[in-house]
Amino acid sequence: MSAPFDYNAPTGAQLQYVKDICRKLKITEFAIHSYVADRFGKQYDDLTKQEMSDLLSEMTSWEHAPAELQRAMGQLDLLGM
Repeated sequence: MSAPFDYNAPTGAQLQYVKDICRKLKITEFAIHSYVADRFGKQYDDLTKQEMSDLLSEMTSWEHAPAELQRAMGQLDLLGM
């Protein structure tokens, strides 16, 4: 028997949109997962549909990866020296 449908889970379209934005901005999976943990206090896979919508609202305003994501990807390490 299959599990009941979770109406609070992010949609496939939301998950794909996050992947597309990450690919466009060259954000690694580790970096977005770290950002979500810091921003929402939970794992990426545990986000609700509303939290995923909030994340997407933030991400669509980014022209490039924010500093905290660049830092998570090791791109700002030399600037702090």
